[in-house]
Amino acid sequence: MFTFKGVCRGEHGPVQLTTKFPVTESIQAYNQKRIGLDEVDVNLNAPVRAVYDSQTQAYSFDLPYLFLVSRQDNENIYSLDPPRLAERYKYATDVIDHWDCKSVTADNVTYQFLICRTTTLPRNPTERGQGRVAFGSSAYFILSDGKEASSSVKLTFNDVGEAKHTVEDASAPNPPNGSSALDAHESEAWEVPDSDEKILDVVREEFRIHFAPQPWTGRIGAAEVLSGKKLSSLASAAPASGADYCVWLPGAPSSVNDLLANHPDVPITYAVTAHDQDGQSSTSIVFDMRTPTGIHLGTLQCVFPRASSAASIAFSRWALIVGDHLALEVRP
Repeated sequence: MFTFKGVCRGEHGPVQLTTKFPVTESIQAYNQKRIGLDEVDVNLNAPVRAVYDSQTQAYSFDLPYLFLVSRQDNENIYSLDPPRLAERYKYATDVIDHWDCKSVTADNVTYQFLICRTTTLPRNPTERGQGRVAFGSSAYFILSDGKEASSSVKLTFNDVGEAKHTVEDASAPNPPNGSSALDAHESEAWEVPDSDEKILDVVREEFRIHFAPQPWTGRIGAAEVLSGKKLSSLASAAPASGADYCVWLPGAPSSVNDLLANHPDVPITYAVTAHDQDGQSSTSIVFDMRTPTGIHLGTLQCVFPRASSAASIAFSRWALIVGDHLALEVRP
C-alpha cells in the first residue's frame, strides 16, 4: 500500500509517502488457509519524501526498504516484502528502490492512477552509472486508487538520447533493534521549504523556527527587529518605508534562552496567527512560541506592508527578511 499525504504547497509541492508491505511468510500462511486475511502481518515503513522533478515531469522518491531474498545466476534478488516478521527491519544496506511516477488524466479515465518506473540502484550514489544495469532491476508498476480492479496500459519506449539524471541518496539508516519505523522517522533531519511555498501552507505541517546562536546570544532576551537580512535592536531599527520586517518580543527571561539550543530540553509549541491588510493595519503573520506547559518563550511578528493577503506570502519573501538569523524548517 502506498499512501501519499501532504498539503498543497504549490502546484508541484513535495508530499510524504508511507508504504506498507505484507510479510511473505504471513502471506504463505494465508494461502495455506492457516490464518485469516485480517491476521496477515504488514510491515509499516518510515515515511519518505516524494519530490517533483521538473526535467522528467515526474514525482521521484527512494525506498530504502529492500530485502535480499535470494540469488540467481550470481545476481541478488530483492523484494519490498520482508521474508519473515522477525527480520522486518533488516533492510539491504547496499541498494535502494528508486521510483519515478507520473499521473494519468483524460476525459475517459474514471479513476486515478500513477504509472511508475522503479529501478534498483546502489545505495551509494557514486556507484551508480558504473556499468550496465542488471536485467530485471527495472520494472513498471501501476498504483491505483482502488476504484478499478484492472487496467490496460500501453507503454512506448524511446531510449535514444535518453537523459541520465543523478539521484540523490535519501536513504534512511536501519532502525536499531527494538525500535519501530516511527522511531526512525523521528530521527530524520529537518529541511527548509521550497522557495515558492506559501508560509501559511508550510506551517500546516510540522515545523520549527531555529535561532542562529551566534547573532542571538546576548540579544534573544531583548526586543529585536529583522529587516533586509539584518538584525537590529528595537531602539535603533529603521526599516525602509514599505519594507517587510519582523519584530521579536521575548517572553519569560528564565526560559527564552532555550530557543538557542540545537536540541532544546523543553519542546516548543507554535501558534500561528495571520491577519490580512485592512484600513487599520498591514498584513502580518505572527508566531507565538510556548512550552507545552504554557510558559511564553516569545513572539515573532512579521509584517508585510505591501501585501494584501497573508496567504500570498512565500517562504522566499520571509527569508529575505530574516536572512541567516532565523531558519524555518519542516520535516521531510
